[in-house]
Amino acid sequence: EYNRQYEPVAALVELARSTGTSPVFLTVSFVGSNALANELGTDGAGVYVTQVVPFPTDTSLPIVSAYLQALSAYDRFSDPGFVSLEGYLAGRLAIEGLQRCGRDVDRACFLNILNSTDEIDIEGFPLRFGDDNQGSDQVFITVIGEDGEYHPVTTLSDN
Repeated sequence: EYNRQYEPVAALVELARSTGTSPVFLTVSFVGSNALANELGTDGAGVYVTQVVPFPTDTSLPIVSAYLQALSAYDRFSDPGFVSLEGYLAGRLAIEGLQRCGRDVDRACFLNILNSTDEIDIEGFPLRFGDDNQGSDQVFITVIGEDGEYHPVTTLSDN
């Protein structure tokens, strides 16, 4: 497995839970969200994880609906996830850049498209590139529930 960042986080959560303390745990998506939830099992309840993409089953968002349709067409047994949604967005962005360059596609054209376009809208998901080379500054908060699954968090006071 290439991403084992979840292991020390899981160990810390398990250690804290074993001492009877109840701190609030919050980590970032790079931890490997699904691996962390699987590793923690029921001990994961209440652990917050920030995500860089919307909830992968939120069909109220056109980009997520398109992603789910593409995922199902590729492998109808595949589970939606944050990582594959991020990959889908990256792929759609690459396609958009290539299409805008047309037959004159090269590295310079592709980078110019990303850096000079005010906004690239991919099915209602806006991407804006600046000096930080990030297309999106949105952060989505999730929490592992008692069921071991991720749930979207609207406000921290709800949890």
